[in-house]
Amino acid sequence: MKNKLLIALLGAFLLAHAPAAFAEIYKWTDSSGANHFTDDINKVPAEYRNQVLDVEDEMRERDRELLAAERGAQLEKQKEIEPPAPEDPTDAAIQETLVRMFKERGQPLPTEEEAAGFIKLVRVWFVPLALGLLLIVGMGVGLTIHALINNNWLWVVGSIVWVGATILIKPSSLDALFASPLLWCVLGQLYVLPMLAYPPFKVGEDDREYLRWLLPALVVLASVIVVFGSAEGIKWTHAVIEARDIAMPASGS
Repeated sequence: MKNKLLIALLGAFLLAHAPAAFAEIYKWTDSSGANHFTDDINKVPAEYRNQVLDVEDEMRERDRELLAAERGAQLEKQKEIEPPAPEDPTDAAIQETLVRMFKERGQPLPTEEEAAGFIKLVRVWFVPLALGLLLIVGMGVGLTIHALINNNWLWVVGSIVWVGATILIKPSSLDALFASPLLWCVLGQLYVLPMLAYPPFKVGEDDREYLRWLLPALVVLASVIVVFGSAEGIKWTHAVIEARDIAMPASGS
């Protein structure tokens, strides 16, 4: 019975003094240089209250600096932590490429969730993107050969520019990677359509036969990229980028 009474009294004592124990302490220095402390901001004389608030601001700023330094240290540490390799060899190869790309850019390595999102993105886009690039390059080379055989230098210049643009346009981000094929398809249609009607090109029946399969292929490819990109590719691209920005904010922010 005594033990229960002592425990109850001790609990009541702790509860009664808990607010005071955890209350915020305010400090100010008066005109004579003496330091004063209180747990009630209202007890601080009005002429010294700004002094107390300045101390609070300094403490908050110091806390922010400590948090920023801690976050920077975490980012530096994360740069060296690679996500676990997937069991599937293809997924592992894709992730290895992703990790190498982040290392070359000096960015913190992706988390396991981000790597999984990027792997799915590549798997979804690999076939249409590869076929689209092959069609684009093949179209440029085919037009160049066809132009040389028919001695049409306008076609030669246009085809060289076409192939050169295909080779030189290097995507600088994931968004550009999926936007570039669509851009190429649009440019390709603008390049091929005048050949069918514009007199200076002197398109003959043989040329029309050659281009007959080319225009539908461009239209189909552009449609596939638009639909596929809107449904899967762009969605996953933005998801990966947003996840990376949220999980790994810039150290300067």
